[in-house]
Amino acid sequence: MFDRRTKTAQPLWPSPDVVYEPDTEAFPGCDAPPDEGKAATHGINAVETEPGKFMLYAVYHGSRESVEIFDLDLTGGNSRVAWRGCVVVPEGVAANGVVAMPDGGIAVTNFTDPREPLLPQLFTGEPSGSVYTWQRARGWSEVAGSAAFGPNGVEVSSDGETLYIAEAMKKRVVSIPVTGGTLTEVATMSFLPDNLRWSEDGALLTTGMEYEPLTAESIQSCAMEGTGCVPGFTVVSVDPVAKTSDTVFSTTTDDYRYATVAAQVGSEIWIGGNAISQIGLITGLP
Repeated sequence: MFDRRTKTAQPLWPSPDVVYEPDTEAFPGCDAPPDEGKAATHGINAVETEPGKFMLYAVYHGSRESVEIFDLDLTGGNSRVAWRGCVVVPEGVAANGVVAMPDGGIAVTNFTDPREPLLPQLFTGEPSGSVYTWQRARGWSEVAGSAAFGPNGVEVSSDGETLYIAEAMKKRVVSIPVTGGTLTEVATMSFLPDNLRWSEDGALLTTGMEYEPLTAESIQSCAMEGTGCVPGFTVVSVDPVAKTSDTVFSTTTDDYRYATVAAQVGSEIWIGGNAISQIGLITGLP
Protein backbone atom coordinates (compact mmCIF):
# COMPACT_ATOMS: atom_id res chain seq x y z
CA MET A 1 0.00 0.00 0.00
CA PHE A 2 1.28 3.46 -0.94
CA ASP A 3 0.46 6.59 1.08
CA ARG A 4 -0.13 9.43 -1.39
CA ARG A 5 0.48 12.07 1.30
CA THR A 6 3.83 10.84 2.58
CA LYS A 7 4.91 8.99 -0.60
CA THR A 8 5.81 5.95 1.48
CA ALA A 9 4.93 2.30 0.97
CA GLN A 10 4.14 -0.56 3.31
CA PRO A 11 3.42 -4.23 2.56
CA LEU A 12 -0.17 -5.33 3.07
CA TRP A 13 0.58 -9.03 2.61
CA PRO A 14 2.60 -10.84 3.66
CA SER A 15 2.89 -8.86 6.85
CA PRO A 16 2.93 -9.72 10.56
CA ASP A 17 -0.05 -7.39 10.96
CA VAL A 18 -2.38 -9.45 8.75
CA VAL A 19 -5.13 -11.29 10.60
CA TYR A 20 -6.77 -14.41 9.20
CA GLU A 21 -10.54 -14.44 9.51
CA PRO A 22 -11.96 -16.77 6.84
CA ASP A 23 -15.52 -16.13 5.71
CA THR A 24 -16.46 -19.62 4.58
CA GLU A 25 -20.04 -18.59 3.85
CA ALA A 26 -18.98 -16.02 1.26
CA PHE A 27 -16.05 -18.10 -0.01
CA PRO A 28 -16.91 -21.76 0.63
CA GLY A 29 -14.22 -24.40 0.44
CA CYS A 30 -11.39 -22.06 1.37
CA ASP A 31 -10.47 -21.92 5.03
CA ALA A 32 -6.66 -22.08 4.70
CA PRO A 33 -4.72 -18.86 4.01
CA PRO A 34 -2.20 -18.54 1.17
CA ASP A 35 1.41 -19.47 1.84
CA GLU A 36 3.22 -16.31 2.96
CA GLY A 37 6.47 -17.91 1.84
CA LYS A 38 5.19 -17.97 -1.74
CA ALA A 39 3.92 -14.42 -2.17
CA ALA A 40 3.36 -14.52 -5.93
CA THR A 41 0.55 -12.04 -6.53
CA HIS A 42 -0.53 -10.68 -9.92
CA GLY A 43 -3.69 -8.75 -10.87
CA ILE A 44 -5.41 -6.70 -8.17
CA ASN A 45 -8.74 -4.94 -7.71
CA ALA A 46 -10.27 -3.02 -4.80
CA VAL A 47 -13.88 -2.11 -4.07
CA GLU A 48 -14.84 0.47 -1.44
CA THR A 49 -17.62 -1.07 0.65
CA GLU A 50 -18.07 1.94 2.92
CA PRO A 51 -16.00 5.08 3.57
CA GLY A 52 -12.43 4.01 4.31
CA LYS A 53 -13.16 0.29 4.02
CA PHE A 54 -12.36 -1.92 1.03
CA MET A 55 -12.48 -5.47 -0.25
CA LEU A 56 -9.24 -6.31 -2.00
CA TYR A 57 -9.05 -9.05 -4.64
CA ALA A 58 -5.60 -10.35 -5.60
CA VAL A 59 -4.66 -13.00 -8.16
CA TYR A 60 -2.27 -15.48 -6.53
CA HIS A 61 0.14 -17.91 -8.23
CA GLY A 62 1.92 -19.28 -5.16
CA SER A 63 0.83 -22.42 -3.33
CA ARG A 64 -2.36 -22.47 -5.43
CA GLU A 65 -3.90 -20.74 -8.46
CA SER A 66 -6.56 -18.53 -6.94
CA VAL A 67 -8.06 -15.16 -6.21
CA GLU A 68 -7.39 -14.16 -2.60
CA ILE A 69 -9.78 -11.79 -0.83
CA PHE A 70 -8.81 -9.35 1.91
CA ASP A 71 -10.65 -6.75 3.98
CA LEU A 72 -8.78 -3.45 4.21
CA ASP A 73 -9.82 -0.94 6.88
CA LEU A 74 -8.18 2.49 6.66
CA THR A 75 -10.39 4.25 9.19
CA GLY A 76 -9.07 5.50 12.50
CA GLY A 77 -5.67 6.51 11.16
CA ASN A 78 -4.29 2.98 10.93
CA SER A 79 -4.64 0.21 8.37
CA ARG A 80 -6.04 -3.19 9.28
CA VAL A 81 -5.80 -6.07 6.82
CA ALA A 82 -7.78 -9.27 7.24
CA TRP A 83 -7.67 -12.27 4.91
CA ARG A 84 -11.24 -13.44 4.31
CA GLY A 85 -10.92 -16.31 1.87
CA CYS A 86 -10.09 -17.42 -1.63
CA VAL A 87 -11.58 -18.77 -4.81
CA VAL A 88 -9.44 -21.41 -6.51
CA VAL A 89 -9.56 -21.09 -10.31
CA PRO A 90 -10.32 -24.06 -12.59
CA GLU A 91 -7.66 -26.40 -13.96
CA GLY A 92 -6.04 -24.88 -17.02
CA VAL A 93 -6.60 -21.31 -15.83
CA ALA A 94 -3.89 -18.96 -14.57
CA ALA A 95 -5.74 -15.74 -13.81
CA ASN A 96 -4.18 -12.47 -14.93
CA GLY A 97 -6.55 -9.54 -14.44
CA VAL A 98 -9.33 -9.62 -11.86
CA VAL A 99 -12.36 -7.45 -11.17
CA ALA A 100 -15.09 -7.62 -8.54
CA MET A 101 -18.62 -7.66 -9.94
CA PRO A 102 -21.38 -5.45 -8.48
CA ASP A 103 -23.43 -8.56 -7.62
CA GLY A 104 -20.63 -10.09 -5.53
CA GLY A 105 -19.14 -12.20 -8.29
CA ILE A 106 -15.62 -12.15 -9.71
CA ALA A 107 -14.30 -12.01 -13.27
CA VAL A 108 -10.77 -12.95 -14.33
CA THR A 109 -8.87 -13.09 -17.59
CA ASN A 110 -6.99 -16.23 -18.51
CA PHE A 111 -4.06 -14.99 -20.61
CA THR A 112 -2.78 -18.40 -21.69
CA ASP A 113 -3.05 -22.05 -20.66
CA PRO A 114 -0.59 -22.47 -17.75
CA ARG A 115 -0.04 -26.12 -18.69
CA GLU A 116 1.71 -25.11 -21.92
CA PRO A 117 4.72 -22.85 -22.62
CA LEU A 118 3.47 -19.26 -22.47
CA LEU A 119 5.04 -17.38 -25.36
CA PRO A 120 4.39 -19.86 -28.20
CA GLN A 121 0.65 -19.64 -27.42
CA LEU A 122 0.68 -15.94 -28.33
CA PHE A 123 1.90 -16.54 -31.89
CA THR A 124 -0.20 -19.47 -33.12
CA GLY A 125 -2.78 -17.30 -34.88
CA GLU A 126 -5.43 -18.68 -32.52
CA PRO A 127 -6.92 -17.17 -29.33
CA SER A 128 -4.70 -17.89 -26.32
CA GLY A 129 -7.22 -17.42 -23.52
CA SER A 130 -10.62 -16.17 -22.44
CA VAL A 131 -12.60 -14.71 -19.54
CA TYR A 132 -14.13 -16.57 -16.59
CA THR A 133 -16.70 -15.43 -14.04
CA TRP A 134 -17.41 -16.81 -10.58
CA GLN A 135 -20.55 -16.75 -8.46
CA ARG A 136 -20.82 -18.33 -5.03
CA ALA A 137 -23.91 -20.32 -6.00
CA ARG A 138 -22.58 -21.84 -9.23
CA GLY A 139 -18.79 -21.52 -9.13
CA TRP A 140 -16.76 -20.75 -12.25
CA SER A 141 -17.91 -20.59 -15.85
CA GLU A 142 -16.23 -19.43 -19.05
CA VAL A 143 -17.88 -16.41 -20.66
CA ALA A 144 -19.20 -17.69 -23.97
CA GLY A 145 -17.58 -15.95 -26.93
CA SER A 146 -14.73 -14.45 -24.88
CA ALA A 147 -11.86 -16.31 -26.58
CA ALA A 148 -9.22 -13.64 -27.18
CA PHE A 149 -5.61 -13.05 -28.18
CA GLY A 150 -3.80 -12.35 -24.91
CA PRO A 151 -6.70 -11.21 -22.68
CA ASN A 152 -5.05 -9.15 -19.96
CA GLY A 153 -6.67 -6.37 -17.91
CA VAL A 154 -10.39 -6.47 -17.16
CA GLU A 155 -13.00 -4.03 -15.85
CA VAL A 156 -16.78 -4.15 -15.47
CA SER A 157 -19.47 -1.55 -16.13
CA SER A 158 -21.23 0.02 -13.15
CA ASP A 159 -24.43 -1.89 -13.93
CA GLY A 160 -22.52 -5.17 -13.97
CA GLU A 161 -23.69 -6.06 -17.48
CA THR A 162 -20.55 -5.50 -19.59
CA LEU A 163 -16.95 -6.61 -19.26
CA TYR A 164 -14.10 -4.64 -20.83
CA ILE A 165 -10.95 -6.55 -21.72
CA ALA A 166 -7.48 -5.46 -22.80
CA GLU A 167 -6.81 -7.84 -25.70
CA ALA A 168 -3.07 -7.34 -25.66
CA MET A 169 -1.99 -9.22 -28.78
CA LYS A 170 -4.59 -7.40 -30.89
CA LYS A 171 -3.56 -4.02 -29.41
CA ARG A 172 -7.12 -3.15 -28.53
CA VAL A 173 -9.76 -2.92 -25.83
CA VAL A 174 -12.90 -4.98 -26.40
CA SER A 175 -16.21 -5.47 -24.62
CA ILE A 176 -18.52 -8.42 -24.13
CA PRO A 177 -21.76 -8.95 -22.17
CA VAL A 178 -21.18 -10.68 -18.84
CA THR A 179 -23.67 -13.31 -19.96
CA GLY A 180 -21.63 -14.00 -23.11
CA GLY A 181 -21.88 -12.99 -26.73
CA THR A 182 -19.41 -11.51 -29.20
CA LEU A 183 -16.30 -9.44 -28.59
CA THR A 184 -16.85 -5.85 -29.73
CA GLU A 185 -13.91 -3.59 -30.49
CA VAL A 186 -13.98 -0.44 -28.35
CA ALA A 187 -10.63 1.14 -29.26
CA THR A 188 -7.20 0.32 -30.68
CA MET A 189 -3.77 1.56 -29.65
CA SER A 190 -0.15 1.34 -30.78
CA PHE A 191 0.97 -0.77 -27.81
CA LEU A 192 -0.06 -3.99 -26.08
CA PRO A 193 -2.58 -2.78 -23.48
CA ASP A 194 -2.06 -4.29 -20.05
CA ASN A 195 -4.33 -3.31 -17.16
CA LEU A 196 -7.53 -1.25 -17.30
CA ARG A 197 -8.67 1.27 -14.68
CA TRP A 198 -11.74 3.48 -14.55
CA SER A 199 -11.11 7.23 -14.36
CA GLU A 200 -13.36 9.69 -12.57
CA ASP A 201 -14.99 10.81 -15.83
CA GLY A 202 -16.09 7.29 -16.78
CA ALA A 203 -13.25 6.51 -19.19
CA LEU A 204 -10.94 3.51 -19.12
CA LEU A 205 -7.24 4.27 -18.65
CA THR A 206 -4.70 1.87 -20.07
CA THR A 207 -1.01 1.69 -20.77
CA GLY A 208 1.30 -1.07 -21.90
CA MET A 209 4.35 -2.09 -23.83
CA GLU A 210 5.50 -1.44 -27.37
CA TYR A 211 7.68 -4.10 -28.95
CA GLU A 212 9.88 -3.48 -31.98
CA PRO A 213 9.48 -5.98 -33.51
CA LEU A 214 6.66 -7.88 -31.80
CA THR A 215 8.14 -11.36 -31.48
CA ALA A 216 8.37 -14.07 -28.85
CA GLU A 217 12.02 -13.12 -28.43
CA SER A 218 11.32 -9.43 -27.79
CA ILE A 219 8.63 -10.28 -25.23
CA GLN A 220 10.96 -12.77 -23.55
CA SER A 221 13.69 -10.12 -23.32
CA CYS A 222 11.58 -7.30 -21.89
CA ALA A 223 8.69 -8.94 -20.03
CA MET A 224 10.59 -11.91 -18.63
CA GLU A 225 14.13 -10.59 -18.28
CA GLY A 226 13.65 -6.83 -18.01
CA THR A 227 16.09 -6.06 -20.81
CA GLY A 228 15.69 -4.58 -24.27
CA CYS A 229 12.47 -2.76 -23.39
CA VAL A 230 11.42 0.13 -25.62
CA PRO A 231 11.98 3.35 -23.60
CA GLY A 232 8.98 5.26 -22.31
CA PHE A 233 5.26 4.57 -22.35
CA THR A 234 1.92 5.97 -23.47
CA VAL A 235 -1.30 6.39 -21.50
CA VAL A 236 -4.58 6.21 -23.41
CA SER A 237 -8.07 7.17 -22.25
CA VAL A 238 -10.84 5.06 -23.81
CA ASP A 239 -14.47 6.21 -23.97
CA PRO A 240 -16.42 2.93 -23.87
CA VAL A 241 -19.67 4.56 -24.97
CA ALA A 242 -18.40 6.60 -27.92
CA LYS A 243 -15.80 3.91 -28.73
CA THR A 244 -13.06 6.51 -29.07
CA SER A 245 -9.65 6.97 -27.49
CA ASP A 246 -7.29 9.85 -26.73
CA THR A 247 -3.63 9.91 -25.78
CA VAL A 248 -3.37 11.40 -22.29
CA PHE A 249 0.41 11.26 -21.98
CA SER A 250 3.35 9.89 -23.93
CA THR A 251 7.08 9.86 -23.27
CA THR A 252 10.19 8.18 -24.62
CA THR A 253 12.19 8.61 -21.42
CA ASP A 254 14.61 5.82 -20.63
CA ASP A 255 13.94 6.35 -16.92
CA TYR A 256 10.67 4.42 -17.09
CA ARG A 257 9.69 1.55 -19.36
CA TYR A 258 7.39 -1.46 -19.50
CA ALA A 259 4.48 0.36 -17.87
CA THR A 260 1.61 -1.97 -16.96
CA VAL A 261 -1.03 0.16 -15.23
CA ALA A 262 -2.26 3.76 -15.25
CA ALA A 263 -4.59 4.80 -12.43
CA GLN A 264 -6.11 8.17 -11.64
CA VAL A 265 -5.33 9.39 -8.13
CA GLY A 266 -6.97 12.77 -7.63
CA SER A 267 -5.57 15.12 -10.28
CA GLU A 268 -2.63 12.81 -11.01
CA ILE A 269 -2.14 9.60 -12.93
CA TRP A 270 0.02 7.00 -11.22
CA ILE A 271 2.00 4.55 -13.33
CA GLY A 272 3.05 1.08 -12.27
CA GLY A 273 5.57 -0.97 -14.20
CA ASN A 274 7.26 -4.32 -14.41
CA ALA A 275 10.84 -3.45 -15.37
CA ILE A 276 11.32 -0.70 -12.75
CA SER A 277 10.38 -0.96 -9.06
CA GLN A 278 9.06 2.59 -8.83
CA ILE A 279 5.73 4.35 -9.19
CA GLY A 280 5.64 7.06 -11.83
CA LEU A 281 3.52 10.19 -11.30
CA ILE A 282 2.02 12.22 -14.13
CA THR A 283 1.11 15.70 -12.92
CA GLY A 284 -0.01 18.96 -14.47
CA LEU A 285 -2.69 17.40 -16.65
CA PRO A 286 -5.55 19.64 -17.85
